[in-house]
Amino acid sequence: MYNWFLNDSNFTWSDRLKICKFFLDPKNRWTQDKYVLEYEDKWKEYTSAKYALMVSSGSTANTLIAQYAHEKGVIYSSNKKYKCKLVPFKNEVIFPSITWQTSVSPWINAGFDPKFIDVNLKDFSIDINKLSDYLKNNHKKVNTVFVTSLIGITPDIPRLKKVCSNYNVDLKLDNCENSFGAYIDEDTKDLKHICSELTSSTSTYFGHQTTTGSEGGMVFTNNEEEFVYYILARSHGLTRELKKYNLSKDYQKTLSNRLVDPLFDFNVLGNNYRSTNIAAFMGLLDFDRVYDYIIDRCDLYSVFEKNLDKDKYLIPKGNHYDVQFCLPIISKKRKLKLIKNYLQKEKIEYRPIISGNLLRHTCYKKYDNYKNFKNAEYIHKNGLYVGLHSGVKGEQILKLVDFLNKI
Repeated sequence: MYNWFLNDSNFTWSDRLKICKFFLDPKNRWTQDKYVLEYEDKWKEYTSAKYALMVSSGSTANTLIAQYAHEKGVIYSSNKKYKCKLVPFKNEVIFPSITWQTSVSPWINAGFDPKFIDVNLKDFSIDINKLSDYLKNNHKKVNTVFVTSLIGITPDIPRLKKVCSNYNVDLKLDNCENSFGAYIDEDTKDLKHICSELTSSTSTYFGHQTTTGSEGGMVFTNNEEEFVYYILARSHGLTRELKKYNLSKDYQKTLSNRLVDPLFDFNVLGNNYRSTNIAAFMGLLDFDRVYDYIIDRCDLYSVFEKNLDKDKYLIPKGNHYDVQFCLPIISKKRKLKLIKNYLQKEKIEYRPIISGNLLRHTCYKKYDNYKNFKNAEYIHKNGLYVGLHSGVKGEQILKLVDFLNKI
């Protein structure tokens, strides 16, 4: 049993009673129903994204994004040997060298080739200078740059947008660890949610910045055609799902196939990526306290950041509007073993910085040599994180920082 957990339940006893009543009410469907639509509307309002779709996890959100990119970017090969075979038009997708496994694997499974670029040591996201250098000579084969808001830190979105726009490459975002992140738009000077303009994903997994109880996720886009694909592909490819949404035209009629029953008309190669009505109900309960969570996390992180010795530890920096996912500990003095021993002794749960250097992992070794990623290696060898949530007390953080500063 830990004294300081990586994650903690956001739900009060009052919430738990409401959840019990949900199950006891025979009028409530447990599978996807009205609360899913309400939850999607909450996210649209919060992010200002035009479209938001609830799915079963952040991983399935990433899968839908990758599948659509493949559907949109394929052409028929003119080679007679491969007649009628679908091949990617631009077959390469760029990722940072530290990211989550299911930020990358859906793109590989969709038929794309991964290309990894090292992270920077400021915000732990992709090194934009190295990205720009690579695109300069290789942009014609690059379909998408898929960046990650690593451990809740917002990447330099304005600069990333400019670089990708210069080379006509799509920019998309795995925002699973940064549900509430925002940035200042350089042109309008407006504060924007990180998901307001980019096709992106987020996760509502237990212990993330907001939760639907156990598993859950969202996918955001401002493109209606893309949204239509997500609706279909989430629910087996069924066109009947489209009537639930306020769209600019009757896509169900447009896409209908008269050869089959309209209730069971499979339009795309879909899967079951749906979430449940109960998960959405729990998500709505949790969402009502979003601003309290933001204040709690920012206050606790401030205690950590202000008191930690900057000469001994590297603290990643995003922007003023970040809502941190965790407390990252990256030792400049290579004291990771001592730190792990202390955390184990004090029963403090910890994890690597997400995957560490992803190229070290068995299924990614074939794509590049992990030693080529200097900054990812530095973080991998010297970093870990502990939990940050409303269950953590300021006194606990100060005690941890006191130990860290002394070694």
